[in-house]
Amino acid sequence: QQAMVLDVEKARRDTPACERIVFLNNAGAALPPSCVTETVIAHLQLEAEIGGYEACAVQDRFYDAAAALIHASSDEIAFVENATRGFDLALLSVPLKEGDRVLVAEAEYGSNVIPILQACKRTGATMTVVPSDDSGQVSLKH
Repeated sequence: QQAMVLDVEKARRDTPACERIVFLNNAGAALPPSCVTETVIAHLQLEAEIGGYEACAVQDRFYDAAAALIHASSDEIAFVENATRGFDLALLSVPLKEGDRVLVAEAEYGSNVIPILQACKRTGATMTVVPSDDSGQVSLKH
């Protein structure tokens, strides 16, 4: 397989705001490239023309396209509104029970810790925070 190479200059050209600002909050809400903005506007226009539920039926093609992109089947694709929700749903699929221990990085995202704490309380599992080293990475020495 050939490694995928990111064309950074093309990505910047495709994202108009990059001409004016340096944006570092990509984990929270990245700047959309023009193709994303155009697609969202087109979908909103479709909703205005045929209705929201009818327009959502068009999204079903997403599952096939995403599956083809990563060589999976469409029933293996989960489409959620954000990474935090995806993490929460994945966590709910783990059959935790009393005596289980969930290891959490000291620098774990707060919105991920909350459902872990809730799952531990509900199941009797425990959560252990793993310390970070000086660079903020999980320390394997502790």
